Amino acid sequence: MQIRTKPQDINWVTWAVSLLLIGLSVFYGQDAVDCRDQGFVQQLIHSLIHISVGHLLINLWSFYELSYLEHTYGSLNYFLLLVSLLVISSGIYWLINTYVLGSPICSIGFSGVILGLMGWARMLSTEGRLDLNEFQRWLVILIGPIIQNPRISLLGHASGLIAGLFLHWIVGVQT
Repeated sequence: MQIRTKPQDINWVTWAVSLLLIGLSVFYGQDAVDCRDQGFVQQLIHSLIHISVGHLLINLWSFYELSYLEHTYGSLNYFLLLVSLLVISSGIYWLINTYVLGSPICSIGFSGVILGLMGWARMLSTEGRLDLNEFQRWLVILIGPIIQNPRISLLGHASGLIAGLFLHWIVGVQT
């Protein structure tokens, strides 16, 4: 096992965001349970809070697994990608819930951003092509957690995935 010693080898944004998620979840997690009739800014805030340790740990593990993107793009670009995904996925979720479904209930947790990162990374690895096999993989990723726990937000996960695909399509960054 090799120990990282150079400052540029440390994924600073990943560590900072992870600590932020842990801190907000510990101090405000139970307060986030009832987030009905909240605005867009509240949706952004609730996307950073987790109400259970299991939910937080799964999201942190997934987030860490995707941290190679920080090394690939650099900390500043990765931070901008995270903020963009947070805003776009929260916006998609809030707009659909508020104006289409008429049910302004917020989504809780960082899963939307993580699915956005997965969508972004997948578009890089497939060079922007989506085929039937790719579609089936995404169905499993979106539906699998809901089968395990029906309280998980399909719309929250789908909003993140759509945000990642949309952002990659708009920006079109190449590695």
